[in-house]
Amino acid sequence: MKAMPIPEKPTVGEYFTTALGNIHNTYPFACTHHPAMNVPCAKSKGLPVGMMLIGRHFEEDVVLRVRRMHFRNWVYINKQIFSFKG
Repeated sequence: MKAMPIPEKPTVGEYFTTALGNIHNTYPFACTHHPAMNVPCAKSKGLPVGMMLIGRHFEEDVVLRVRRMHFRNWVYINKQIFSFKG
């Protein structure tokens, strides 16, 4: 699902309306209480693309280990994803 872009100089109302419009990306996991996190994995048209990592109930450690392995394989240069090792 694509996130809605937040306008450059939004009013408070526009900011929260846009932010709450993006809740569909994480809401299912908040409701089911599954451990989940988003990690950057690529770029598309200059914007970051994220990958959701979702674990079983009470297995936060597994999600964090997968995240650690993911980040060990990516190389960041100037805060941009440069290449994939492997």
